Amino acid sequence: MKKVSVSLVSYNSGDVIEAALTSLFREVTGVELAVYVVDNGGSDGTAGRVRDKFPQVTVLDLKENRGFGGGHNAVLPLLDSDYHLILNPDVIFTYDALTPLCEWLDEHGDTVLVTPLILNADGTVQQVPRRLPKRRYMYSRPLARFGGVFRKWREEYTMNGSRFDGPTDITFCTGCFMVVRTDVYKQIGGFDEDFFLYCEDADLSRRLSAYGRLVCLPQHSVTHGWERGSSKSGHLRKLHLQAMETYFAKWKNREASVFCDDTVSVVMASYNGNAYIRQQIESILPQLREGDELLVSDDGSTDSTRETVAAMAAEDSRIRLIDGPHAGVIRNFEQALKAAKGDVLFLCDQDDVWYGDKVAAVLQKFRQTGAVLVLHDARLTDGDLNETAPSYFAAHGTKAGYFNNWLKNGFVGCHMAFRRELLDVALPFPDDLPMHDQWLGLLAEKRGGVGRISRPLSDYRRHGQTVTSVEKHGKITDMIKNRLAIAKAIAKRLK
Repeated sequence: MKKVSVSLVSYNSGDVIEAALTSLFREVTGVELAVYVVDNGGSDGTAGRVRDKFPQVTVLDLKENRGFGGGHNAVLPLLDSDYHLILNPDVIFTYDALTPLCEWLDEHGDTVLVTPLILNADGTVQQVPRRLPKRRYMYSRPLARFGGVFRKWREEYTMNGSRFDGPTDITFCTGCFMVVRTDVYKQIGGFDEDFFLYCEDADLSRRLSAYGRLVCLPQHSVTHGWERGSSKSGHLRKLHLQAMETYFAKWKNREASVFCDDTVSVVMASYNGNAYIRQQIESILPQLREGDELLVSDDGSTDSTRETVAAMAAEDSRIRLIDGPHAGVIRNFEQALKAAKGDVLFLCDQDDVWYGDKVAAVLQKFRQTGAVLVLHDARLTDGDLNETAPSYFAAHGTKAGYFNNWLKNGFVGCHMAFRRELLDVALPFPDDLPMHDQWLGLLAEKRGGVGRISRPLSDYRRHGQTVTSVEKHGKITDMIKNRLAIAKAIAKRLK
């Protein structure tokens, strides 16, 4: 049985929180619960009432109001669960809607957050936001009742009219009911406490999406009181406006609309890859639009690689073939990156096979997260595409964060794409660079962040002619020397 922690934050919410806890313990039986109530400096005696009526609940009695996110963050050091439910004190369970959400997370490793359909007390669907905020969405809210473009924007924001007849990907989950993977929630440090009230759920959704999908399961539901306090109170309205500006300042120039017209350059370094390169190119071209390019830098192949690429380029103007520097794979990629024209650059090996939605999924991740680099998982195969491991991330023990990837590199170039702005600090590559992909990944961790897609988007072919290796390591002394050298180079480049 999975262990699920639950946190509820109360600020004078004693009148509703008892009903929420009663329904939670009565209905939810399919998981092991560890429930925390945070009394956020309230004055209505919530902490004592909960202790008296629910001795199985851990109560944290804060002396001051730390805000919504700060209150939930108070339980972070205590969590040792599989999944964590962020729950409003005015949510009621009418049946066990939590267990199937946790089962979804069990079965879908690419999902980091799930939420049910949120209902009003009369059973109608609550039109909560499901897309990332934009100014037009937020400021048109009080005008939506007048119809026209204001109502249209509001309906876009809430995805009103979308077919919620099965699992649906969303980019924004309301903070009244979020089930998240506890390890990821703790890894990102919970909520950003720069948001005292409002928009902290939008910010958390955006940061969580770097680690996986956000999914609404509309076949399950809970009831939410939803007081809409900011529409009734001038003080709360002011807090809401302040939070909105904090959010937009934090994510400046990273809204989805910014990325709509980005062009793509797929940058491939080739050398004696004729056995596989046609299949790889054929997996890429259907995903490229007019104005995108596949740039192949051939580093002096002695087989028919160059002739194969040249023949394909004659039939498709998006393919561009250039001569490599004849100085090894790292310098070959460096030269190709200098020649690439796109806004988003995908590194590409000559012998892999891309899945049909790779480009779309990576571009979506850029839009969701505002990251400067996106890294995806891949299926490991032999030369004939027979599976040797279903997940590179799992096989390699890939972790997030600068230090983890400095210590043990999880960045593989052919699983990466990045925005052109990263090249401003990445080029030229330092001399004696051990791995160009680690260099790019670590710089991205420092400048703009890394989005991660935890499902395979390509077959990563490992065979006798593979140029790079993920299985072999050099001497420990050389590894230490290389790690120190790359850390020094990054510090120097980012001065």
